[in-house]
Amino acid sequence: MIICKGSSIDGLDSDFDVIHWCGYQKISEEERDKILDESFDINFFLDNPYVDYDSKEVEDTMPGMSDIYYTFRTYDEKELNKAKEFVREEIDKILSK
Repeated sequence: MIICKGSSIDGLDSDFDVIHWCGYQKISEEERDKILDESFDINFFLDNPYVDYDSKEVEDTMPGMSDIYYTFRTYDEKELNKAKEFVREEIDKILSK
């Protein structure tokens, strides 16, 4: 089951909110800024042992403008719940600093 898509330059798709996805319902703008200042949103999936992903590198015509596009997925509901728990724990670590 596909969770979301993203790229190494742009991060996760703009209509996907990783903080809300993992279960945080009420979070202040200050807390949101702290989380996203500490960790680029796509890293919550790249570093997640419960998420699998496909990647495709696309080279642009200008030097240094290549990007890697990702599709993030889990294979069942159990892995999806573990992935969400992993993200919540990472966010908790950031917020406790």
